[in-house]
Amino acid sequence: MREVSCVEYGEHIENSAHTTCVSNACITCHMASTPADTLSGANKVGEHSFAMKWDYDTPENSSDDVENLNACTGSGCHSDLTTFNCPARDDYDGDSIVEGVQDEIQGLLNKLGTLLPPVGIPDVVVNPSYTSDQLKAAYNYFFVKNDGSFGIHNTNYAVQLLQRSYTILADVEPDENLERVPEVYSLSSNYPNPFSTEMKIKYSIPEEVFVTLKIYDIRGRLVKKLVDEVKRSGRYVVQWNGKNDTGRDMPSGVYFCTIRAGNFSCTNKIILVR
Repeated sequence: MREVSCVEYGEHIENSAHTTCVSNACITCHMASTPADTLSGANKVGEHSFAMKWDYDTPENSSDDVENLNACTGSGCHSDLTTFNCPARDDYDGDSIVEGVQDEIQGLLNKLGTLLPPVGIPDVVVNPSYTSDQLKAAYNYFFVKNDGSFGIHNTNYAVQLLQRSYTILADVEPDENLERVPEVYSLSSNYPNPFSTEMKIKYSIPEEVFVTLKIYDIRGRLVKKLVDEVKRSGRYVVQWNGKNDTGRDMPSGVYFCTIRAGNFSCTNKIILVR
């Protein structure tokens, strides 16, 4: 999985180490030695089968599945690996549970899918009514889904691609219980705060106006420009992933989120913990 094929929304996404540390790419992993004849999965995974997983011909029962981890465990990188769905480093899909990497990627796909028509269900069916932003997000959705590894090929790229696509589509927060037009300007408390990988920033504007929403460090230096355009009246939510405008991870510390819209300005404190 390489970044050149996708919509990055103007920000470079770094690849995971797999793209540089795995020699001979596909062959090393997909043609790793098959289990011995006495072991489950022999000649079903690895070698010329190219398969990485075998369901023991019982797709309804995952307990007897066999995964060919030989390339991973034998490389010295993941000697204790027992499944490709290894624990993720963080809660990538934002459901408050840190699950396996593949589960987190599936969660992100479902989360993004519910924002794409038909809205509300995770299945994506592209049709002529799609807007430009929806088409871009759908392209990224299918890029990750059809890759088939659910993040194993390039975890960082898959996570960031889906998170950014979701952020773009979730720009205006859908909530039919709220008034369609806010009465006042506001910048809500950021959540979660402190945060480690991603936080939501909500704001409201009662009229169409030019809005800037920027992140500054404790010395007042601009770190990230999140919004810099005319916005119609409404309630909005944007996300900050702790990176600056060049895509570099910012260190732990205190930061400030400042909104300016017409004569309105407000600043909230943010704590980033790595």
